[in-house]
Amino acid sequence: MDSPLLGAKLYFVSGLVFLFASVFLRRTILPSVNIYLHASYFVVGHFHLLLASSLALWIYGGIYYLGAEWLGLQFNNGLVIAQFGLTLAALIGLNNVVYLRVARVSGNPTVPISVRLGLLGVSLFLLGIIVFLVVFLLSSGEKIWRASA
Repeated sequence: MDSPLLGAKLYFVSGLVFLFASVFLRRTILPSVNIYLHASYFVVGHFHLLLASSLALWIYGGIYYLGAEWLGLQFNNGLVIAQFGLTLAALIGLNNVVYLRVARVSGNPTVPISVRLGLLGVSLFLLGIIVFLVVFLLSSGEKIWRASA
């Protein structure tokens, strides 16, 4: 699994999965569930969250592709997989927080558990961005070091 395009392939395929999930798998047309969860018949947030997630994954994949193909960078596959795992966990968590809206933390009824899980998802996503920057800076620094030697 020593491919320079590993990140691009992982992010492209997972972006397709999120796209297909947004179009085919989300059941937001159940009025009884929507009224209970969202106090409305109409819910469009699930579709848009999944589309934004697939766009974020494709942006990462495009940057990995351009870095490998056009700039000739060699990414550390272990860090790429770690960043992919963080980003995927964050996006799955953020997309499922919507369904936990009615749940409340037993100790403090004013703070829903979805808010706490949402903050965890945002934190994981930001950590994924930091790991991405580290991966990109390490690979570009290695290329500069190889060119100067």
